[in-house]
Parts: sequence; C-alpha cells; structure tokens
Amino acid sequence: MSVDAAVLATYQGVYQMSPRFALTIRAEGGRLFVRGTGQPEFELFAESEDRFFMRFVDAQGMFLHGKDGAVDRLLWHQNGRYTYCPRVS
Repeated sequence: MSVDAAVLATYQGVYQMSPRFALTIRAEGGRLFVRGTGQPEFELFAESEDRFFMRFVDAQGMFLHGKDGAVDRLLWHQNGRYTYCPRVS
C-alpha cells in the first residue's frame, strides 16, 4: 500500500520510548524510515494510512492524533509489548 508523501511528512519526528531510547521517523521519496537510538535505520511499510510494519524485525507502529488533529504519539508494538511513545520533536 502506498501513502501520500504529504501524509508521511506529518509523521516525521522523534518519539520517546523511554528516558534513554527514542524512535526517529523520517520520510523521504514517498517512503518512511525508523531509527532507534544507537541503531541503524530501517524502512517502514504501510498497512494503512497510519499503520506501518518493519520487515527486518517483528514490529509495528501506529501514528495517533491528538484532539487538534496533529500526530502527537506513536503506539509501537514489538516483542509482544505495546508502548505509547509521545512525540518530543
């Protein structure tokens, strides 16, 4: 599934998973990428307009919107755990 590049751009930012670990999301060329603190970057693949998965590891993310309509957090699922990651930049 493809997602409009303008929508992908709204997901760019840093999402804090823990005090020492964050996920940096980057959009480029109609594609979305994720990089964890101290880790290499991997591509995310769309399941829907706001749900994405990784092929390298079993992990999925869903971008969530606040009351103002802006993306304000990421729900990350990996290793059987769900983590809400607030957007910090």
